[in-house]
Amino acid sequence: MKWNIARACRVMAVVLPSNSKPKTVEHLEMPIPNPEIDNIERQLGVTLPGMYRKLLVELGPGNGPFLTQIYHPNEIRELYEPFFDDPSQLFAPYFPFGCDNQKQELWVIDADRELAASIWHETVPDDWLDENWFEYDEWIRRFLEPIYSKQ
Repeated sequence: MKWNIARACRVMAVVLPSNSKPKTVEHLEMPIPNPEIDNIERQLGVTLPGMYRKLLVELGPGNGPFLTQIYHPNEIRELYEPFFDDPSQLFAPYFPFGCDNQKQELWVIDADRELAASIWHETVPDDWLDENWFEYDEWIRRFLEPIYSKQ
């Protein structure tokens, strides 16, 4: 599997004074209800991982605080498909669903195991299995709660 995560993970435009920390940015979109996710799946022709679906229903996609982003399902193909030798691998076995641009980490779901990891952008996909993978609640506790508690 070949792709360039440094180019693929968009950097959100935040203008900062040189001596300041990144601004806190509220999530820009509302949670997505299950019926709307069903429609998105039909349009995309894929079944979204249950873990990602839960995240969309509970939090929603959009830009988060401190240069984080949870992708809308319609963004993922456009963002990442050009970086895969085999575009069918875009949604499985690994599913990129967001990123932390400040830490230069990609948020990925292992679609078969329904586990998520925060992976440094230069880690090659062949090494992703060696990363720390967590169930939904633990991933939220480790990676999103610390970010949102700083607001």
